[in-house]
Amino acid sequence: GDGRRQSLCGVWRVAALRAAVDRLTVERGGELSGAPVRALLAGLVVRELPWSGDGPPPWFDCDTDEDVRRAEEWAR
Repeated sequence: GDGRRQSLCGVWRVAALRAAVDRLTVERGGELSGAPVRALLAGLVVRELPWSGDGPPPWFDCDTDEDVRRAEEWAR
């Protein structure tokens, strides 16, 4: 909603993700533990789709108590 890409809310091609995992594994010397998702997705072709609708956006994330209250309201 604020223009930032939410990569965790997406549909990804399996072959592209496997290639990205292989690339990142090599870049990190065989260790993926702690690697950021943005590093995994770097270089992938991304097509962004707009969303509009009632209720929470598909990427809504509960980071605060207020966020949880809002999500509970939407769920009712």
